[in-house]
Parts: sequence; structure tokens; C-alpha cells
Amino acid sequence: MTVARPDRLRFAELTSGVGAVVLGVGLGALMANRLAGFGLVILALEITLHAWGMYDRHRQENRRGIIDP
Repeated sequence: MTVARPDRLRFAELTSGVGAVVLGVGLGALMANRLAGFGLVILALEITLHAWGMYDRHRQENRRGIIDP
């Protein structure tokens, strides 16, 4: 069994996050005209999803006893 190094895991999370941002920007650019009236709704949804994801991540880390300095 191989254990991932914490710095390698952080790099994987960073690349995943950056990829998601780039994907979102690209899709937004392609669909700008169609989504123009939904900007605030999409922003509120994204903020809610991000907040839930961070809350869940910290909850899972606390449950497992993982301390992230």
C-alpha cells in the first residue's frame, strides 16, 4: 500500500481546483449570451456549493482527526 505525501496530495487538490475554475470560465464564455439573465442565481448557487463543500471537508477532517495547519 502506497501512502500519498501531503504535499503531493495538496498539489493534486490545487490542480483539480484550477481545472474546475478554467472549465467554468470556458463554459461561461461559450454560453455568455444564454446565461446573461441568470448571473446572480448562478453566483448564489456557486457560493452555496463552495460553502457546503468546505464545511463538509472540514467536518470530515475533524472526524478523522486530521489537522491542517
